[in-house]
Amino acid sequence: MNIRYVTVAFFLLGLQGCFSDPGFPEDSRIKGPVDIGIDWKEVIPEQPLVVNHEGLQRLHLVVDSEGYTPNHRFSDQLGNDPEHFFDLRSSSGELVVPEVILVAEDGEQVVLGARSNTYLYEGGVTVGMATIPERVGDMSPPFPEDIERFQSLRIRSNVPFTAEFIWWMVDQHPDMHP
Repeated sequence: MNIRYVTVAFFLLGLQGCFSDPGFPEDSRIKGPVDIGIDWKEVIPEQPLVVNHEGLQRLHLVVDSEGYTPNHRFSDQLGNDPEHFFDLRSSSGELVVPEVILVAEDGEQVVLGARSNTYLYEGGVTVGMATIPERVGDMSPPFPEDIERFQSLRIRSNVPFTAEFIWWMVDQHPDMHP
């Protein structure tokens, strides 16, 4: 076999790893579409959402990037509002503010807010929902140590929208960037 082909194959395999999901055991997807309205909706995943206490986890609401844009991409006053920096704007210009409450197995509730946006390689944009710090510019605090799993989530929004799916994933972990 030609050494050039082997080298290119290893390069492409290594490059694939740079762009693929690290595949933490805690990562999971809740199939969609999930219609989110102004009233609270309970969503029960097939398996509980497992907490990884070593990393930063977020619950990503994945939406169509042709219908929604991260609010911070707009240069108007609302786009610069730190309280709504990571919320979405619909194609009609409406601010979309999702709210999520995770419910642990013992009934304890953890409130999440929009803390990130990600454009996905396969299309779509996400609102990364995470715990809310005391000050907007601070990092999201970790999930409470006594919570190992969430059995359900409750979700609503000021403006109805559809999530293509919901993605529970480890966004940052010490093993990702040693």
